[in-house]
Amino acid sequence: MNNGLAEEPAFAWWVSHTVKKRDMIIKAMKKRYFKIQQKYGIEIQKNVQEAQALDTKTWTTFWIDAIRKEMKNCSKTFEILPEGSRIPVGHTHIKCHLIFDVKHGSLERKARYVAGGHMTAPPASITYASVVSRESVRIAFVLAALNGLEIEV
Repeated sequence: MNNGLAEEPAFAWWVSHTVKKRDMIIKAMKKRYFKIQQKYGIEIQKNVQEAQALDTKTWTTFWIDAIRKEMKNCSKTFEILPEGSRIPVGHTHIKCHLIFDVKHGSLERKARYVAGGHMTAPPASITYASVVSRESVRIAFVLAALNGLEIEV
């Protein structure tokens, strides 16, 4: 849809169905994500404030340690600007957040810093790659056979 292909005959017949299905899947995943409150008997947080509050309540530093570890690993990747500063030319502002989880075997708390990359436009270097229908391939084979051309695979 972003590339204006939804109106082309090859895609128009299934675009509305696919968009509805996508929206239903996203809604179900969001509902499931916000419903999960525990994993392996350990309370899962939804934001940093909840993680800090739980660590304070339980007199532990499991979640804060996980956040520090993740932010240390990500500090090389992102440039975090001071509040209210201008975005440098050629850069894009992307909202980020933390996702919390518990590892299965060790019950180690994990924090993942993720960026909302869907909020930015795709780079100009990405080009459209069309999908060839079976019928088009068959027609090409017939034309090649009729004209005595060799087909390379």
